[in-house]
Amino acid sequence: MYNSHNDFQQTNVVNEYLQEGIGGVTEMFKNRITIPFEGSYQLFKHVIAHELGHAIINDMIYGGSLQSMITNGISLELPLWFNEGICEYESGGRLGIRIPTCSSAT
Repeated sequence: MYNSHNDFQQTNVVNEYLQEGIGGVTEMFKNRITIPFEGSYQLFKHVIAHELGHAIINDMIYGGSLQSMITNGISLELPLWFNEGICEYESGGRLGIRIPTCSSAT
């Protein structure tokens, strides 16, 4: 956990640049969660639940880490839209993000 988004962007947990809109990261190699606290407990709770969803999916589908994925020969890769969607749904998704349904499209 980091005190600010600026500190979060400087993490060495992941090798990618973390843009301003990224609220947290669950990296695959050791299944670690990295998140910044930006002052809002509601947002923080949502991001924790979202990232824990990724950790659970990584554990259930891939065996918990990139190493076990390679060792066990797991070649399944969940689509990004599914992985993010299920984590957003399970974390509550109540931060003003409205996902249209088929009934609302008519």
